[in-house]
Amino acid sequence: MPSNSTVRRLLTDPNGFFAAKEDAEEWGLLRPALLVAATGVVGAASAYLMTSLVVNALPEDAQGVGAFIGVVGALAAFVGTFLIWGVLAVVFFALSALFDGEGSLKKTLAYVGWGYLPQLVGSVVSLALTYVGLRGLTPPSDASQYQAFVQQLQQRPIFLVSTAVGVVFLLWAGFVWTFALKHARDLDVRQAAISVFVPVGLYALYQLSSYLRL
Repeated sequence: MPSNSTVRRLLTDPNGFFAAKEDAEEWGLLRPALLVAATGVVGAASAYLMTSLVVNALPEDAQGVGAFIGVVGALAAFVGTFLIWGVLAVVFFALSALFDGEGSLKKTLAYVGWGYLPQLVGSVVSLALTYVGLRGLTPPSDASQYQAFVQQLQQRPIFLVSTAVGVVFLLWAGFVWTFALKHARDLDVRQAAISVFVPVGLYALYQLSSYLRL
């Protein structure tokens, strides 16, 4: 995992961080993959916390199946983090091609992985909020009432705050990814920002629209 000085520079001066890496030609996949993996672990924990409510609502003889579903959900969240990493890198790579970006997909993948640091921090905050929000709650005894229970749960202030926090850290990641793509694909800041914030901005708007509909 990155050192404290690396973390500070990546979060506060991503342009300098990626410029230094570019000068040294340091763009291996191992360390950014560890950042993505850490984000996936935190996301898996959040998914398991939510799924545990379903398990508690099931009849006693179905608890084992419910626990298995919880593990599968956590694994899906973990693997999904890596899939999203790859999809983001490909989308950023493709959009930057419109500006005649240069640089390999592997380098783009590595730099986008480094840009997951704000997502990791946001995931930890969201996990803490989820834990606090679920603590002491009693799920419905009838599993058929679970959907209505979840809808009410999502309207609780702490979960609304969690959604807003997720959007803030997503936009922070977009800021870091802008400079990641700038150096990975030899773009100017405007070109990199367009390539990054078309998909990131659309997803942030989707998240906010879901937030406002609650």
